[in-house]
Amino acid sequence: VDGVDGIDRRLLAGGESGRGTHHWECGFQAAVRDGDLKLRIVHGDDPQAEGIRRIEHAEPGGGVTLHDVRRDVAEAHDLAADRPDDVARLWALHEAWLADVGRPDLATRHGHAVRALLGT
Repeated sequence: VDGVDGIDRRLLAGGESGRGTHHWECGFQAAVRDGDLKLRIVHGDDPQAEGIRRIEHAEPGGGVTLHDVRRDVAEAHDLAADRPDDVARLWALHEAWLADVGRPDLATRHGHAVRALLGT
């Protein structure tokens, strides 16, 4: 569907993979997946994260992590320290997407965490 952010599921019926770059955003946490790599940014000290811990008894985590989701489905192995170029590339994709959807405030917030990891 033109003008809607997402995947047209009709493409999947035609044999297309539906792969590409996918963005997920909810303010206190964000993710971008491109191919097999997924960058996740979580502000673990945010009140929403605290609420998840208290009400859902689940740990949302914290920080910036990078995962190869094809090889590591459970996202147990953080590759961010070993692959800073991939962190920077995926962050650039998400930062541009945030600008496109009119959320530069989230780009600023998440960007601080990414730059701290990258030392830039």
